[in-house]
Amino acid sequence: MDGIATRASASCPICPGHPCAVCGSRHCNEVHINDPCSKSQLLSGDAAFRNKVDLFFDNNQTSQIEDGWLKTNTGEYISPSNRTGTSLSYDYSGQVAGKLITEHYHCHPAITGQSCITSLSDLQKMAFYYQRGNIDVDNYSFGVISGIGCLSIIITSEELFAVFADRVFDENRNADEGIKDAWKDKVTDVKFGTAEESIGKLIRFLDSTEAGVSVMFRPMSPTNKSDNWTTKIVDKNDQYTNNNCN
Repeated sequence: MDGIATRASASCPICPGHPCAVCGSRHCNEVHINDPCSKSQLLSGDAAFRNKVDLFFDNNQTSQIEDGWLKTNTGEYISPSNRTGTSLSYDYSGQVAGKLITEHYHCHPAITGQSCITSLSDLQKMAFYYQRGNIDVDNYSFGVISGIGCLSIIITSEELFAVFADRVFDENRNADEGIKDAWKDKVTDVKFGTAEESIGKLIRFLDSTEAGVSVMFRPMSPTNKSDNWTTKIVDKNDQYTNNNCN
């Protein structure tokens, strides 16, 4: 379903009581389309989410262990049941089953130099929760906090994402060969570019596989957390750039 509608008065985390990040109304009751431009504004204006990202970003500068959280549509925060230097996990039956997730974030420790983008196994986790009905699609974002900022992914076409999820995480818990080949071609084998330009590689992969998602990024540093999330695209000239949301 392209253009998923979100009623800000019911589901916008900053309304009512605070100006809506999309329209500016203090008591917003408009229906905002869950497109990437609107979502980047909503994430940027959600004080609780922003503060959570800031806290994890700061801790991530010196930690050698991955960390993260899930947030449910009832406002519950869920912490990982197991954490290592390269992965984390949740007790599905004990922590997640029967719940709807609105935030799904984890850290790639800055000190170990991990990438600022999701791994293929990260996308498989996203697919796993979707397949089991645990994602509140209208209000969901998935992302990675790294040494250079926070990358967020939203579902903009549930129809396309449902197909992608089954391809990236099949009945044998594997990605199909087309997905693996696309990941190798668009991500693994591409060596040029800056750290942030890795996001362009991820976008090329997601576009080529018709994943039904959009990507946004908030650049951060230990001394500057003032920037907002900006929607990112790869344009018709194959250049990684900001989406023109004007």
